[in-house]
Parts: sequence; structure tokens; C-alpha cells
Amino acid sequence: MFKYIRRAIMKLILKSAFAFENDSTDLYRKLKEETAGTEAEREFEKLMREEERHRILLDKIVKCPITDCDLDQNLENLSDFKLHDISRIKPIPEELKERVGKEIEEALREEEKTVIFYANLSKISKLKAAKEAFNILADMEARHLLILKKLLSP
Repeated sequence: MFKYIRRAIMKLILKSAFAFENDSTDLYRKLKEETAGTEAEREFEKLMREEERHRILLDKIVKCPITDCDLDQNLENLSDFKLHDISRIKPIPEELKERVGKEIEEALREEEKTVIFYANLSKISKLKAAKEAFNILADMEARHLLILKKLLSP
């Protein structure tokens, strides 16, 4: 019975994770459109695609018992999926910051919450594959924070 309850709670938690990822994807899509024709557009496109990959992994965790899923391959693919060379990212121009700075700051706040959320899920997860998945997701969201901060830097 406890196993069933634990599984039900995990599914509810993962649905919350989907909400984080969906909100982030939507926000990055909006920022991509608002920065069309600039260097920042590419970065928001990459962030949007990474969030979509996070949803795919979460979907695999939700749809099947985690011990039966082929998560090892998915985790390997996800951890290797690094679209950003942070050293090459340039701060966005001031006039663009005036237009989209508030949305980028909103994205920063959401990413901070998501890093904490995944890190906490990793701490409480009993299954090694789930723990590893949440660690990878937390690390990737932390990279998103660095990217957003670099875009906003003076």
C-alpha cells in the first residue's frame, strides 16, 4: 500500500515539474519572438528546446515504472545535451533590456525555483535513476540561470 501511495505522490510531484517546464518553455518562446533578429533570439531558442527535452524525460518517468524505463539512455542523452557555450554569450543591448528585461528577470526567478525543486526531489528520491535524473535536471536549470544572468549583465 505504501508503495502505491509513494508512486501516486511521485506522479503528483512530476505533474508539478511538468508545469514548471511548460511555463519555462512558453516564456522562452515569448522571449525568442520578442528578440527576433538579435543574437539573444538564438539563446532563447536553445533554452526553449532544452526545456522541451526536460518534458520528454519527465514524461518517460511519469508513464512507466521508473525501474522499467530505459532511463539510463535518456539520462545520458540529456546530460550530453549542452547547446550553450556560455563563454560566447554576450549581454543583450540596453535597448533590448528595456523591452524584455522584466521577462528575463521573471525567467531567472522561475529557474531558481526549479533548481531548488529538482535538487529537493533528488534528495528525497529513493531510486537511483530518479535521483540521477533530478540531479541532471537541477544542473541544467542552474546552467539556465548562468545564461540568463549573462544576458542581463552590464
